[in-house]
Amino acid sequence: MNDSEPFAARTERILAGHTPSETSLVPARHARPERRGNARLSRYIDGTFARRAVGLIFLLAAAALPLFRQRGTPSWETVWAEDGFLYTQQAVNRGAFHVVLRGYNGYLQLPPRLLALPTPLFSLRYLALYCSLTSVAVAALLAWGVYHWSRSWIGSRLLRLALALLVVLMPALGPDSTATITNLIWPFLAALPWALISMEERRRDVATRSVVAALGATSSLLSLCFLPLALVWLAYRRTKAALVVTASFVAGIVLQGVVALTTSTPADPLVAHRSLANLVNVVEGEGARVFGTFLLGSRWEMDLGNLSGEAAVILPTIAVVALLVLLALGADRRVQVIAGTCVVTAVALFAGTAWERGPGVYGLSQAGVSATPRYSVAPVMLVASAVALLVACREQKSNPPSRIRRPLGNAGTWLFVAQTVLVVAAGFSVVTLRGLDPSWIGRVDHVVAQQCANQPPSTLVTVPNGTGEHTFFSQRLPNGVFPVTVPCSHLR
Repeated sequence: MNDSEPFAARTERILAGHTPSETSLVPARHARPERRGNARLSRYIDGTFARRAVGLIFLLAAAALPLFRQRGTPSWETVWAEDGFLYTQQAVNRGAFHVVLRGYNGYLQLPPRLLALPTPLFSLRYLALYCSLTSVAVAALLAWGVYHWSRSWIGSRLLRLALALLVVLMPALGPDSTATITNLIWPFLAALPWALISMEERRRDVATRSVVAALGATSSLLSLCFLPLALVWLAYRRTKAALVVTASFVAGIVLQGVVALTTSTPADPLVAHRSLANLVNVVEGEGARVFGTFLLGSRWEMDLGNLSGEAAVILPTIAVVALLVLLALGADRRVQVIAGTCVVTAVALFAGTAWERGPGVYGLSQAGVSATPRYSVAPVMLVASAVALLVACREQKSNPPSRIRRPLGNAGTWLFVAQTVLVVAAGFSVVTLRGLDPSWIGRVDHVVAQQCANQPPSTLVTVPNGTGEHTFFSQRLPNGVFPVTVPCSHLR
């Protein structure tokens, strides 16, 4: 031991984990072989993941794997609902910059509008490919952001990788939020909490966090639910970087509020938008669609709901709450506060979704879960983030030595990773109406050949979309539910 080293510096080094063998806090004869083996394995995994080549492989996989989730016609050959019908059609017919701040369904969704800006510049024959590739690329970058921004909170790369995995392959994303610019708003909300509370404060980190915070705020009116989390962290952190990121988020909230106040919500006889009556069964929805979907994934939660609706609500709630309480006992106070705020935000976010969209978000039946799983994405990510924070806190060497705390943290890391991988694998493959559509390029070529021949380039034609050849809709709407009407000049 270096006796000339100041005691305070040596103590800080020991608590940070940079401890030579002769200064070990536990005598060698009392060290447990299995603990040393676990530490050795963890160091090996972290060292492997730290390589840039491995990181690049993970990033490419995050962008590629979602493309293969859709059964039937691949996602890169089909156009999702509003991708063509709303964002592309308006950008082409009315001017991309003219509609970039236009609201839809009563609020602003800026990320899809920004991604639709280039669509008037190329042939819409390639629209399906463009929307699919750009959306999975952005989602992969958001996943990388979560992995990077969380490193000051979570030392284990394996644990951070599991969180990043949820951003791109969460089961709730599969049916209607895969390879679509429209529902890219949900991955933005999933990444938003880490952009807000990260302690990565280099200039480039602050810049990227601020951009994601602003875009997350302008993705949905539900971003208001993240305001307490942002303010709580700012009160704790009190740095210039935290202030800049929070200010960017608040600016996005203000823009979102202006658009929401000036955009009408379309009347729907089946849904009472923004009504307190929508919150009647919200407790049941929280148990199934937040805690249940986090614990079991969409598919297994749906199966449990089909067997017993009460069990699908009660059992996951008890299990997740008990887990959070157990992990929170003895944890660092700051981690307790942030993790607790994440859980409260998840509950408020789902309640806000129910208030905004109506009771359809509660569904436990096969039809209900399949129809609106996207509403669970952000709440599930918040709960997962809270669990990961508490597990990481128990695993950190800076905690006082304990016979329970450290092993529980190690086991918690592996259990969290295993549970994440299992639910992702079980919910990877999905069936959607979009997957029943014929190839988008084939439809465009048919319309051009039949309706654009010998016609002026400005002639408006309609490309059928969103029919699902074997669905109820195709019997009533020959052009589909979301037809795309644009000039011939943009299809050739």
